[in-house]
Amino acid sequence: MAEIYNRTLVETKAAMLLIPQSARVLAKNRPRANVDASRIADLRKQGWGWRKIAAELGVGVGTVMRATSDGSLSIGNHLGADA
Repeated sequence: MAEIYNRTLVETKAAMLLIPQSARVLAKNRPRANVDASRIADLRKQGWGWRKIAAELGVGVGTVMRATSDGSLSIGNHLGADA
């Protein structure tokens, strides 16, 4: 019985080596949440902060920032073009 288990374990590990690393990592992670980037942009224009938007949408701050492609939709940014 142990021989079958060991053989199966070895075969599984060998099969995993045939799958690219990036595909193996993606298979283990949670799927990304879909959020409306235009809604985030509207809320940012109204002066909402990242945390407040995230709470409103029921997602994390990182998800909200990622949805804006690079997190650059900041209103009143003190490091903007005037700096």
